[in-house]
Amino acid sequence: MCRSPLAAAKFRALVDEYGLAGMKIDSAGTWIENGLKADKRTRTWAKKQGLDIKDHTTQRVSGRMLSEFDLVVVMDSGHKEALHTNYPGLNGNVIGLSELSGHFYDIPDPISCLLYTSPSPRDRTRSRMPSSA
Repeated sequence: MCRSPLAAAKFRALVDEYGLAGMKIDSAGTWIENGLKADKRTRTWAKKQGLDIKDHTTQRVSGRMLSEFDLVVVMDSGHKEALHTNYPGLNGNVIGLSELSGHFYDIPDPISCLLYTSPSPRDRTRSRMPSSA
């Protein structure tokens, strides 16, 4: 309830910034239930970034929805695999958000990361960083 609405809001802002009128941008979840608000922490962070997701509500992806788009952008390999499995006609129309920068990698779900108790996501990241001598 945080990655997809943020990505959609950022794409909308970029479309507006670059004057690319006529592009349809939406957000949907692979396994989410319909009608949930974006996480409060996500709404707060988005507002600080100048992104408006206050009215966002979740919707589960559907074949009808997918047929309305030329390109489907996903956050991780699990979503990509699920869409290809459940909607085989998509073929090359599904890419990872990270692929827009050239290399595919999973973008972790911050809400799921909060479920870890030890070590914390921050501590896991810090443990991978070189220490300053």
